[in-house]
Amino acid sequence: MTGFHHILFPVDFSERCRAVRPFVKSLARKFNAKITLLHTLGVPRGFYGGVDASYPIAVDWDAMKDDTVEQLQKFLELDESFQPEVRAVAVVGEAAAEIVDYAAANHVDLIMMPTHGYGPFRSMLLGSITAKVLHDCECPVWTAAHTTEAHKEAPSLQQHVKCENVMCAVDSTPDAVRLIKQAVDVADSLHATLRLIHAVPPVDHTPMTRFEDVFRADLMRISRESVMKLQDQAGTHLDVCMEMGPVSKVVHAASLHHEADLVMIGHGRIHNTLGRLRTNAYSIVREAPCPVLSV
Repeated sequence: MTGFHHILFPVDFSERCRAVRPFVKSLARKFNAKITLLHTLGVPRGFYGGVDASYPIAVDWDAMKDDTVEQLQKFLELDESFQPEVRAVAVVGEAAAEIVDYAAANHVDLIMMPTHGYGPFRSMLLGSITAKVLHDCECPVWTAAHTTEAHKEAPSLQQHVKCENVMCAVDSTPDAVRLIKQAVDVADSLHATLRLIHAVPPVDHTPMTRFEDVFRADLMRISRESVMKLQDQAGTHLDVCMEMGPVSKVVHAASLHHEADLVMIGHGRIHNTLGRLRTNAYSIVREAPCPVLSV
């Protein structure tokens, strides 16, 4: 990865989406990237008819697309000091599928989007669109800090726009070497400080309490040696924050302690078994106190 050249910004005109605009403009400026604003027009309920349809629904899609494109062209609110190449696109369909398909067909190398959690368990969920994009997309995905009623005390998203501190969460799999190299690439481009985070599997309490401390110490030592080997392969000597506990909790605590502006993780796919971190990708995105870049 040598930077980002084409940023896809899915726009739903929500307040959370508006809050992401400074980040899109900032990264586009730093990487000299072009921007595509994409809005998906959902198919109205009952459009396809059926036993419950009492009358046909007529929709002038062309007029709706034209109106949406006009709104999109004003959405970024660019100033004269920065005029990147910007394209506005309106499509009809299911949002997540359209985002994934557009990214694949148009050489997009970064998707930037907020997260939305709805419903009675929204503090436990990612928005379905975000989750599907993270799961299905091959390119890196940047997601804003996930704010819900349970996270009202979280600091303002805007304080992370400058992106001066980056933390890269790594597991102990060989793929972590690729992730570390990508994190170095991104941090260098942003002129940001980079640290690694590694979560050591927690020890279950057992009747053998007198051996528990020894076992914990051995686990920490083995994990430290494992991360050192990964850094040797990546050619890095980065500071490492290592704690024992659930991955998302460790990442959350370390990000707050080191005032991280961005957390980088490996692309998580829920059906993959390529390491503990990948299986925790959604929970990291949900609980991180700052934006997360999944690569």
